[in-house]
Amino acid sequence: MGGGRRRTYRRIDSAPRRLNRNLSVGEMTHQHATRRIVIKNQQGLHARPADAFVKLANQFQANVEIERDTLRVSGKSILDLLTLVAEQGVQLTIIADGPDAEAAADALAALVDTFVEEDEQPDTQPD
Repeated sequence: MGGGRRRTYRRIDSAPRRLNRNLSVGEMTHQHATRRIVIKNQQGLHARPADAFVKLANQFQANVEIERDTLRVSGKSILDLLTLVAEQGVQLTIIADGPDAEAAADALAALVDTFVEEDEQPDTQPD
C-alpha cells in the first residue's frame, strides 16, 4: 500500500493575492450608477429610439439594465427594451454596473432626453 508515491499539495489561497497584484487600478474600480428618466415621446420608447439606446449602451463596458416598476431588462437588447412597453410619461430607471457605469448612465439618460415628440407625417395616400 502506498508504493512510494508521494502526494504533494500546494496552497491555493495564495493564487488570488498573486492575481490581484496584476490588476490595474481601473479593473479594481467598480462603479454603480442609477438615473431616473421619463419617456417624453408621444409614441413612447418604440423601435427606433430603442435601437439608438441599445447601440449607445453597447459602447460601454458596464452592464446596463432598465427597470420599470418590478420588471428589469437588459439595456443592451432591443427586444428586452420593447418588452417594457414604455409609453409617454412612463418613468424608467437606468441601472449601470461596471468600470464606466457613471459615464454610461449619464450618456444614456441624455440620449433619452433627445427622444422628443416626433413630427407627425402627413397622410400621403390617396383617398
